[in-house]
Amino acid sequence: MKSSVPAVLAALVLGTAPVLAETPPSAPPSAPMEAGQPAAPPPQANELPAQPGDPFGEEVEFAERRILSIKGGAGWENGFEALRQAFETVQAGLAERKLTADGKPVVVYLRADDAGFDFEAGIPVAGAPETADAPADDRLGIRRTPSGRAVRFTHRGAFDTMDRTYDAMTNLLDEKRLDVGEVYVEEYQTDPLTTPQDQLRVFIYVFPK
Repeated sequence: MKSSVPAVLAALVLGTAPVLAETPPSAPPSAPMEAGQPAAPPPQANELPAQPGDPFGEEVEFAERRILSIKGGAGWENGFEALRQAFETVQAGLAERKLTADGKPVVVYLRADDAGFDFEAGIPVAGAPETADAPADDRLGIRRTPSGRAVRFTHRGAFDTMDRTYDAMTNLLDEKRLDVGEVYVEEYQTDPLTTPQDQLRVFIYVFPK
C-alpha cells in the first residue's frame, strides 16, 4: 500500500484525523451536500468509479454482528494477502463447526501505523451461542463487532488503492468536525476470496466519539 496510507489510517484510528463540514471532497465549499451522499473522488488505476447510491459520508446505525473470526497482523505490502488467508481460515472453520454464514465478511482494524496493521477478520454466523465468548488470544473463535452510530463510506477497487478513499474520508470527517474512535470496520460487499481485486466493493465504517 502506498506510503500515505498508514499515516491516514493511523490518524483515523488514533482519533487525530481532522473532521468535516457538509460538502463532498470534490465540491466547492459553498455547494450543499445532498442527503448523506457526498460525491466520492474520481477513480484512479485499479479503482472503480463510484456508482449511484454508493454511500460516502452517510450516518447509519451499525448493528453488532457475532462473527467467527481470527486475529492477525500484516505489513501494508502484503495486507490483502493476509486478509485473504484469514478469511480462508474462517471459511474452513465454518465448515468444521457446522456454522452457517449470515452476512458479509468483515475486517475490524485494531491498530494501524507506518509498519502495518492488526486486524480481526470474520464472517457473521447464524445462531451463534451467546455463551461462546471471544477467545483471549488470536485463535479462531466467536467475537462481537463494534456497534452503534457510524459514518459509512464506499471503496471500489483494489486494496492497494484504498489510500485515496481514506484521504477523501479524512477530508470529509474534518469538514464535519467529527472525532472518530480508534477502531473501524470494513465490510466486503463482494467476496474477497473470489472477486478480482480491482472489482472489490467495500463499505468502511468509522465510529464518532
